[in-house]
Amino acid sequence: MGSMFAVSASGLVVTFNTTGIFNFAHGAMGMFMAYLLWQLWQGWGQLYGAISAMVQAEGLSVLMVEQFAEAALAVAQRAAVMVNGRIEVEGFSR
Repeated sequence: MGSMFAVSASGLVVTFNTTGIFNFAHGAMGMFMAYLLWQLWQGWGQLYGAISAMVQAEGLSVLMVEQFAEAALAVAQRAAVMVNGRIEVEGFSR
């Protein structure tokens, strides 16, 4: 149990140190998978079958998120230009 908290905390620290933004997406994905495991376990009554289905669903969801992120980054790469450490996007700066 403690190792899960350590992995989650280190993921938040790495994300915050590199981007300056707290990103709770990996926690949301973990919580969704925990909910899915609980529902499958209670519905099927078989823990190992629920774990197998949850692992497969997690792999599928990771692939879907990766494909979505790659498509979004491809669009953003065409629209954004880095100027002196600032990102200029169609007249807006960040």
